[in-house]
Amino acid sequence: MERAEEGIYTALLGIFAMSYDPYGHDRVEHTSAKVAAMDTLRKEAKEHHHNRRGGAAPRATVARANVYICKNCEWTGKEPNIQTWNEAGSTWRDESGQERHTPPHSGSMKKCPECDKVVKTRKEWDSDDAWAKWAPRVTFVVLVTMVAVVLSSLI
Repeated sequence: MERAEEGIYTALLGIFAMSYDPYGHDRVEHTSAKVAAMDTLRKEAKEHHHNRRGGAAPRATVARANVYICKNCEWTGKEPNIQTWNEAGSTWRDESGQERHTPPHSGSMKKCPECDKVVKTRKEWDSDDAWAKWAPRVTFVVLVTMVAVVLSSLI
């Protein structure tokens, strides 16, 4: 009897598995409400991901991304002051008589119009904050591990 029931369950599982198409190839008939619900969810997810890939970012998001923030005086705005520099290269001799050379370099920096400190976008500040938070921790863990390895090899 147990074998007959096992055969029925296997047959039923095979019927449901064959009627369910995980790739959504034009399935009009559904064998159960669960399969129909899964098919609907799959279509919604496909549309959601298609819309996210194909469309541009909303204007409000773009506008917020271009806002500069000063952490010193809490100034926010879209037009910070820009400080630029253009240094010529130079050659000189140090105390020991060895010749030293500085290559030419140039650049620019966005500054706060109120307090003359550096301003950045929210994304830039978040990146800098994450780096400042995790770099010392990782360095500490690596150094402690190296000390432990050296001490264990000495013992």
